[in-house]
Amino acid sequence: MSSQFSLLSHALLWLTQPAAPAQCGTSALPPRPHTNPSGNFRMSTPVHLNVRDLMHAHVYTVPPSMPLDELEEEFLAKKVSGFPVVEEGQLVGVVSRSDVVRQLALERSLAELTSDFYWDQAGFHEEPAQSMRQVADRVGQRIEDLRVEDLMSRHLIVALADDSLETAAQKLLEHHIHRMPVVDAGRLVGMISTLDYVRLFSERRVQVSR
Repeated sequence: MSSQFSLLSHALLWLTQPAAPAQCGTSALPPRPHTNPSGNFRMSTPVHLNVRDLMHAHVYTVPPSMPLDELEEEFLAKKVSGFPVVEEGQLVGVVSRSDVVRQLALERSLAELTSDFYWDQAGFHEEPAQSMRQVADRVGQRIEDLRVEDLMSRHLIVALADDSLETAAQKLLEHHIHRMPVVDAGRLVGMISTLDYVRLFSERRVQVSR
């Protein structure tokens, strides 16, 4: 995962770095630096493009009231690792498989703390198998009551539909993320990702300028 992100990050940095003048006998596309110390860049396109022009408008979403078992079914059915959480059209959070894993680990820890451990006269714990069954039962009971809203992240990193592509690219790089929701007046209207920028560059719809 880290190597994949590194490649995509370098592609974005290629987009966002000022072009160096070509030297005699060198490639027309000189190597780009892998760092961006100034944080400043400009991209020029044949026509003005903003986030709305590059984003994917069709986005899978889930409601905050969805139970965890249904969420897992959605992960499998849609073959994705995360969803924007939407209520009445408004983006209220994001949820991922890692959020579910963290919650399961937390529920197991809580179940172990609250399980009854009986001691016999010799001072030994109950049978391990019995203890594990208690923990599993308690985890199951707690999980049944959990909803997406109980584990989703409410800290949102978003792009505005009318943001420039430069602004959105800076956010992706600054937060070291692959994708982010696109909103318009708080309503989810799409998603934009590093792969969208790579596609834009590969199609030569964007040029790097000083």
